[in-house]
Amino acid sequence: MRWPSTAGRRTQRTRQAELILRQAQDDGIGGGVRTSLRAPCVLLWPIRPHSFSHALAFICDRVENMPSARQESRRFSVPLLFVGVALLVINWFVVPATSFWLSLAIQILAFLVFGLFFFVLYFFRDPERALPTDEKIIVSAADGLVVDVVEMDEPDFKLGKMKRVAVFLSVFDVHVNRSPVEGTVKKTTYKTGDFLDVRHPDSSIRNECRSWWLETEQGPVAVRQIAGLVARRIVAWSKEGDTVRRGFRFGMIRFGSRTEVFLPMECTILVKPGDRVEGAATPIARWP
Repeated sequence: MRWPSTAGRRTQRTRQAELILRQAQDDGIGGGVRTSLRAPCVLLWPIRPHSFSHALAFICDRVENMPSARQESRRFSVPLLFVGVALLVINWFVVPATSFWLSLAIQILAFLVFGLFFFVLYFFRDPERALPTDEKIIVSAADGLVVDVVEMDEPDFKLGKMKRVAVFLSVFDVHVNRSPVEGTVKKTTYKTGDFLDVRHPDSSIRNECRSWWLETEQGPVAVRQIAGLVARRIVAWSKEGDTVRRGFRFGMIRFGSRTEVFLPMECTILVKPGDRVEGAATPIARWP
């Protein structure tokens, strides 16, 4: 029996890794995924590793560089952790033992910093969600509270009269946005504006926002990410031309916001104001 060469085995393992990575991309791992598959595979074990080990290492290496809520959290959590540890070090090794009030003040400040650190970790959580099995179901694009369901003209792409489902996200909700349908990002636009409380009736018109036109087999769907009083950053992980699956992570909004989904008039709405929804898990409408 002739064994394949080392180069042949490495090529085969890399192909297997690429197939697994593409499947992970289709499932929406790491948000909007646009990566190159030409880099060499990273080995987990130096001696005769199993092909699955190569695949797992290959995926981990790519996912580490993909945009995600975890990477967004590092912008805040790492500096907070550094400041908290620095305060403790100063309190233990710099402040004299006789300076009771100064030491107490530093300890309280360190406690507040670590409290904010753990809140940031909580805020940027990104739990996995189980999609509804019915392909005709349109899922929520965000976690939060449904604040209104109205019929109106879609304002950003002039798609005509549509049904809008608006969801308010408090600072305690998951802020990762997911695609409500399967389709292609035909167009995305960003508009600067105010930072009104998203419960304000004019926030949908006046606030900073990013809108997405998703083209599906059943018709156009629009999603709007709206910044709020506390939210000052809309993060996009996808771009025009990307293909997204239902439940795909395409972006997030930091610290309190509003997400609106515009659906064709023939869709049947399944939620009402006051309902709690979860992104990618809660059905909000059904295709005819």
